[in-house]
Amino acid sequence: MKKCVIIILTFLYIIQGTAKDTREIIIRGDSAFPPYEFINDKGEPDGFNIDLTRAIMDELKLPYDLQLEDWSDILQQFEKGEIDLITGMAKFESPQNGPSKLSKAHSYINYKFVCRKDALIQHTKDLSHKNVIVQRYALPHKKLKDMGYDSHLIPVDNMMEGLNMLSEGKGDMAICLDNMAQYIIYKDGLTNLSIIDSEWPLQEYCFVGSDTQLLEQINSALLKLKKNGVYDRIHVKWLGEKPTFSIPTWLYFLLGALLLTALLLSIFVTIYKKRAQKGEILLKEENEKLNALLLENKNFLNRYQTVFNTTLVGLSYYDKKGILVSVNDEMARLFQMDNKNKLLKEQLSIYANPVLRNHGIIDEQNQIHEFHGILKYDMRKEQCPQYFARFTPFDQIFYFKMDVTPIKDQEGELIGILITAIDRTAEEKHERQMAEQEAKLNMAMNAGNVTAWIYELHTQEFMLRGNMRTEKGLNMEKYLGMLHPDDRIIQKELFDTILHGQKESAETVFRYMHEDGTYHYYDSRMISKKEEDTVTAILGTQKDITQEVLNNKILNDTIEKLRFAIQTAGMAMWEYNCDTQLFTTYNEPVADYKDGAVISMSTYDCYSQKDDENLELIEKAAGIVKDRKDESYNFIVKMKTKYDSDWQYCTVRGVPMEKDKNGTVIKYLGVRLNITEQINYQKFLEREKETAQQADKLKSAFLANMSHEIRTPLNAIVGFSELLQTTEDVNMRKEFMNIINNNNELLLRLIGDILDLSKIESGLMELKLESFDLADAYKETFMALKQRCTNPEVEFIGHNPYKSCLVKLDKNRLVQVGTNFITNAIKHTDRGRITMGYSYIDGGIKLYVEDTGHGIPKEKQHKLFQRFAKLDDFTQGTGLGLAICKAITNAQGGKIGMESDEGKGSKFWAWFPCEAEIERYEETEEIAEDILRMGHNPTLSTSQESCTNDVQKKSILVAEDIDSNYTILAALLKKTHVRILRARNGKEAIQIASGTASIDLILMDISMPDSDGIEALRFIRQQLPGKIVIAQTAHDLSSSEIINEKFDGFLLKPIRRKELLETLSKYLS
Repeated sequence: MKKCVIIILTFLYIIQGTAKDTREIIIRGDSAFPPYEFINDKGEPDGFNIDLTRAIMDELKLPYDLQLEDWSDILQQFEKGEIDLITGMAKFESPQNGPSKLSKAHSYINYKFVCRKDALIQHTKDLSHKNVIVQRYALPHKKLKDMGYDSHLIPVDNMMEGLNMLSEGKGDMAICLDNMAQYIIYKDGLTNLSIIDSEWPLQEYCFVGSDTQLLEQINSALLKLKKNGVYDRIHVKWLGEKPTFSIPTWLYFLLGALLLTALLLSIFVTIYKKRAQKGEILLKEENEKLNALLLENKNFLNRYQTVFNTTLVGLSYYDKKGILVSVNDEMARLFQMDNKNKLLKEQLSIYANPVLRNHGIIDEQNQIHEFHGILKYDMRKEQCPQYFARFTPFDQIFYFKMDVTPIKDQEGELIGILITAIDRTAEEKHERQMAEQEAKLNMAMNAGNVTAWIYELHTQEFMLRGNMRTEKGLNMEKYLGMLHPDDRIIQKELFDTILHGQKESAETVFRYMHEDGTYHYYDSRMISKKEEDTVTAILGTQKDITQEVLNNKILNDTIEKLRFAIQTAGMAMWEYNCDTQLFTTYNEPVADYKDGAVISMSTYDCYSQKDDENLELIEKAAGIVKDRKDESYNFIVKMKTKYDSDWQYCTVRGVPMEKDKNGTVIKYLGVRLNITEQINYQKFLEREKETAQQADKLKSAFLANMSHEIRTPLNAIVGFSELLQTTEDVNMRKEFMNIINNNNELLLRLIGDILDLSKIESGLMELKLESFDLADAYKETFMALKQRCTNPEVEFIGHNPYKSCLVKLDKNRLVQVGTNFITNAIKHTDRGRITMGYSYIDGGIKLYVEDTGHGIPKEKQHKLFQRFAKLDDFTQGTGLGLAICKAITNAQGGKIGMESDEGKGSKFWAWFPCEAEIERYEETEEIAEDILRMGHNPTLSTSQESCTNDVQKKSILVAEDIDSNYTILAALLKKTHVRILRARNGKEAIQIASGTASIDLILMDISMPDSDGIEALRFIRQQLPGKIVIAQTAHDLSSSEIINEKFDGFLLKPIRRKELLETLSKYLS
């Protein structure tokens, strides 16, 4: 039964152990603790602890999760039980909270001081009032806090950050692990840092966990790794050879002598004890003394080894054969010995050192000579690569203060060589730099004609340096004697002011006697030197500025001449500073003509106005200045200051003036010139040119239009005159006579307008003032004009407000203005009413005509009273009527105007200044008002009379907008048996031609509203090929636009019957 229980318990234990072993072990380490553990350049965990941990886990064949995190986070996780194992921690750093346990030490760590080479610290007591950089929560942090240094500590998350801070001058020192400090200094190139031994003891470095069984397994695996050499390979890879200590031979002799003495004393005591039992107590005392002596010698040897390795002086000892037998840490660091223990085993010979031979310390007979001085070591290995190849490669030159001391016995025989070395590289480089700087300073002072001097109060003499004329023992009296007489008192008072502490510094210009016997100008600057608030010396510089003074005089003369020229030309001048964004101005009215006045851009904006036509150039100039481009710019801007009565045109031009060392423009120089007169004159010329060109164009258009306008009434006169000869019908003859009379009047008005224009152009239009009754003249005019309103949809209304109105004006011209107003109203009113009237207002007669016609678009209203201006190219007229009305009104000192809304109608009025005798209607009398409603003119339509056999039963489409022109064509074709269709514009012609297939020929007028004859022809040619289209026009047939279009034939107005019938026979037969 007992055996069964044991078997069951064993089985449960195995199961439990197996289950436990298969669980993944959580392992964490510090992410910034090189070379023990850190994140490498590939972002992976690396270092001594990492390689060792992986080797142990592989040996134990345990699954694990190894990651590196922030140290403070690791400590918190461990205390919470979230971590099984920490890869490394010093024995005295282990967490106080939580079930922490330590493995056996897998290595040892040693904290050392790290300082800048210019501020070395050797003991913890030297930390007083020093700012010390430590890693947060590490052993030095805790220990120094306990020692009371908390206020001077600079905690950092990792020492990579800490040592870089120290190298940059932040903090006085750092406490860091020896291996870590060496790694960081070498990796980051922190050559201004030194590592110094501290009195802090070695610390055991262990794994930390909470599972005792796991730690025991780790201890067993660690022992195996040490036995099979894996541990040593990892240690050498990251931390180098395990430390060993080499003790000089003479110390072994000393220790042997001490041990022999102890042995003899022990024998003596033993013999003495046998001989004298009474001396037992005394023997015991002697033994205790001997043991104390042995302990003291042992301590002495330890102290010697500590001093040997921690001293700030590099020490190396060679035996009598010149073989290196001992070297301390500082010497190893100075010469970058990668592994000094390995180097000692190689038996490095002093006689192979090329530097010592080159300086004669080792002669040709291999004799060692004592040396105390500075040696230059060129570590670029160009002197003896086989010698320096033993050291870590680095590419620098070092200077060492070295003492080479041959040690000889009493017979003068060499028994060893002691070499001490102190790094003097920084000092030597500094001294060399100082020498170079001093040489450069002397060259610069000589090149710049500068002299530096010091006046010492205790010697009351000047010490000068530079190229100014000097002499030894120069005191104040001699110094002042070399100045120009007018400058001596000023200079003496200036010295006294500084010596008595009234001023700390001063600047002045004085004249000093030169070697050539002439006085030169010097710019002198001086400052006091104080010790304990007492002036002990005056330091100063003097620069020969004679040439500059002469140049300034020439420059000032030139500037005065330039200023006079600028003022005479009315020009403003300025400098613009790109950094301050301010203008320094000269002769600027904005600044009241004060030279050197500073003005901002916003101030200029208050006085300027930017035209749209120059806006692009202004924006381009602003971009050049903003981007500091090496380009010039110019633009025109309007400006108005208190000295101007109106806005002035100014041209502004700027050019790069000054650049910085990178070639970037930092200043622009510019001028502004008032060009208002030139601009105004130029605009005047442009206006005159434009007016002349416009007049020329209008005249050309007028002449071209005259051909059409004259031919149109002539067409009716000639055509109907011809018809009168062949027509017997009385009513038709009467109708033809009315048409002929109307077109005669139209032709006469056209000729009258031309004659009036000629008089206006030549300035020969005369006014014939006469006294007449405007009421009677109005009635006559109204009766004549109402006959012209033949549209039954239009009411013609006359308003005559007075029974009698006697005035003195040019009656004919007054009637001419009213007639023109009425004619235009009839042309442009399709329905509604036309009202004609007058009244006496504001000391004059106001004549007006108001209609409900088409109205005039606002964008065309400004052209109404211009010569040759026609708002509708398809309405009969010359375009001169309103221009003539305006000339008539202006000639009589009156005014003319209009109001119009497109689609609602227009009102034209003219006001003539005059006196009037008015008789008003009695209250019982009605005001005379005539309203005419008339039907439209009868027009001829389709004719079915007999015709020539060639054109019988054909269909002809006549496209004609003018009624009289259509009527004459219809009359000429009356007896031809053709069917006539009419279209009043090109659009109707297209619709009729497209909808009526039986049309045989189209007579197409050229000038028509709503699509002219040419546009209609193009559509017909494209959509209705084969249709015969004959152009009938009053235009000149030489017009390229008419010739280029593919009309089948042409009829020129006035059209004669014979030509018309011949054309029809030609195309319809």
